[in-house]
Amino acid sequence: VVSFAAAVYSLTINELPGCVLDCFQSAITSVTECPSTDYACACKSAEAVVAQGQPCVLATCGIEVAAGRL
Repeated sequence: VVSFAAAVYSLTINELPGCVLDCFQSAITSVTECPSTDYACACKSAEAVVAQGQPCVLATCGIEVAAGRL
């Protein structure tokens, strides 16, 4: 989780692969009351968003992306 979160946080939204962005936008709406594109709001619940989004990234994007090798 840590390497994945660090990789996600070190990139801008435009640099994320589409599958990652889709997973995290879904996670944002699942675990917060933030709109899916309100990243400032979502950052207040970053741990929960990462915990919710990581399984989706693994399943959708593959192990290389999930391991933070973006």
